[in-house]
Amino acid sequence: MKLELSTSHAVDLLRQDEYAGWSYHGATALVEHLESLEEDLGEEITFNCIDFRCDFSEYHSVQDWLTSYHGRPLEDALKFADIDCDLSSDYDVDESISEYIRDRGTLIEYDGGVIVSSDF
Repeated sequence: MKLELSTSHAVDLLRQDEYAGWSYHGATALVEHLESLEEDLGEEITFNCIDFRCDFSEYHSVQDWLTSYHGRPLEDALKFADIDCDLSSDYDVDESISEYIRDRGTLIEYDGGVIVSSDF
């Protein structure tokens, strides 16, 4: 027996996972990403809140992810990750970090935050 979930039902289930703490917009972005991935692969993805919590994390920005991931202030985290960018330009910093993530994992951007895979 199989149950098909609507986008909104899947979002609701993700948000009910108190250990993940997904925002509404973050959960929606993740579900839409997974639905797109299903279409691209031609395979169904089994919905498992725990797997998604372990595989993806939500952050306010890519800079927030970098400082959290490396446990260092931004400038130190950039050096540690060997990301070369113009520190006087938030745009350049964000683009450089985004490229760094995309080269190594999955970056899902949405209005108000980002979701990063735990491929690192």
